[in-house]
Amino acid sequence: MTQVKIDSISQKMKDFHAEIAPIKALLGGTSAMREAGETYLPKFPSEANDKEYGDRDYRNRLKQAVLVPYFEDTVKSMTGRLFYKQFSMDLDEKILEYKDDFDMSGGSISGVFESVFYEALSYSRSYIVVDYSLKVQVKSKAEEIQAGARPYAFKVEADQVLDVREKKGKIVLFKYQHKVINEDKTNDFEVVYQDEIVLMTPGQTRTWRKSDKGQWESKDDFAVKVNGKTLDYVTAFELKLSRKPPLENLAELNIEHWQSKSSQRNIVDVARVPILVFTGVDNSTDIEYVSGGLSIRNEAKVAYVEHTGAAIEAGQTSLDKLEEQMGVAGAKLLTRTKMALTDTQAKSEGIKEVSELMLYGMLLGEFMNQVIEMFGMWLGIEEAGTIDITENLKNTIDSGVSAQDVIQSAVHGITSYRTAYETLVAMNAISGSRTYEEEEEQIGIESETRLPRPTSLFGGMED
Repeated sequence: MTQVKIDSISQKMKDFHAEIAPIKALLGGTSAMREAGETYLPKFPSEANDKEYGDRDYRNRLKQAVLVPYFEDTVKSMTGRLFYKQFSMDLDEKILEYKDDFDMSGGSISGVFESVFYEALSYSRSYIVVDYSLKVQVKSKAEEIQAGARPYAFKVEADQVLDVREKKGKIVLFKYQHKVINEDKTNDFEVVYQDEIVLMTPGQTRTWRKSDKGQWESKDDFAVKVNGKTLDYVTAFELKLSRKPPLENLAELNIEHWQSKSSQRNIVDVARVPILVFTGVDNSTDIEYVSGGLSIRNEAKVAYVEHTGAAIEAGQTSLDKLEEQMGVAGAKLLTRTKMALTDTQAKSEGIKEVSELMLYGMLLGEFMNQVIEMFGMWLGIEEAGTIDITENLKNTIDSGVSAQDVIQSAVHGITSYRTAYETLVAMNAISGSRTYEEEEEQIGIESETRLPRPTSLFGGMED
């Protein structure tokens, strides 16, 4: 009998994990890129052929390499354009009770969906599971309420998913591996984690945990009924934005920049040190080292040879071009173009030309309402309500207006300062951590405590 491999991964997900590996490394920052080593920072031929010192020069170069996070910053910026303010929620009161703790771990509804979209924009897809906290049998609805049972939604990281199977647009099998706290070994001094695999199929969820011997042992097997009914699909949802990562080209350019920047830094380090060259000298015995200088025979010559800087300039030019290309690659999400929209999407927006980011925002809106509908099903609510992200989508097209333009419009009385402030927040030009009133108050405090500034080098002082 063939033994079932609990932790098997489908070929589809294996290919997906390989595809997003470079992006995952970029999102991990400098430490993750250094850990990847030669995968994204190959050795120079001289480093590979250095038999005497081995990897010494390469390791030193790797330690000094620093990632400029263009990819991560772009994903953050684009996500911020959709979540710069709270989206509209017309939800049933019972569901609204959970908006500040949507995942039962303190994550708000906005925070959970922002995290899901951030991952989908990075990798092309992301996953949410809508579960119910009650895992024991109860005799009545009253007992269920008394037990504090409630629906909740949590994101499953894309690289944790082992298998996804669909039928008629619904997920009918969802398997993922994650870490959970090992309650038996966790104490006041140490938290011990354990690998767990979860397999969701219609009407059933099974879990396995890895033992100390490295074997998968069955942990739980329970029936899943949504408000007393067995569904023919599982309560997992996929937000799929595109076939390939939307910013894959930017990721490739960012890795190229990581490599080129390392080479540039290396050549600058080398060029900083002039080379002392001797001519007319046969061996070291012809050179006598004395305090503060050298003594050589009459016909010999000694001089410093310095780098012309041409290679450094060429390298910097190459880096500048790469940075320009990355700027274009990131901005393409904001360019209005003809996209394939459904009739519903086209009617709701009243347009046929949208930016890629706007299209992704529409997909996000549909996805969020699927999750809300599942909340309603768990609670037995026929009309769960809807989330409307339409207003936030207006910020997903590049208007060509700069932050300076916005400021000038307020200075010249074309718009109010409040409108200018809210516009700058929407453009991600400034942080929206404070309200307009709080910002006004802070300006007042600073104006009272601000030191006078000199009007000129030799002039008086001004307030």
